[in-house]
Amino acid sequence: MAACFDVETKDGALRLTSTAVGVRLGRLRLRIPRLISPTIRLTERFDDALDRQRVSLTVHVPLIGRVYEYRGHFRYRVEPATTKEQTA
Repeated sequence: MAACFDVETKDGALRLTSTAVGVRLGRLRLRIPRLISPTIRLTERFDDALDRQRVSLTVHVPLIGRVYEYRGHFRYRVEPATTKEQTA
């Protein structure tokens, strides 16, 4: 699968909404017609109370409705690259 997104920030959150969705078959990309194309929405923001990133993702298919939903949170940190990673 491949998707193109509109990107916006609102109330401190990053929001992505798909504008086009397609299927990749090797080097070939086939765009799914908008009439039947799923809409993918992703929101990510930092939750100060939990000290974590929150993420939610939904996939809606016309005539069917919501076919997938994920909500969760995670913590991340930035670490310096090790010597082995720097040479790769």
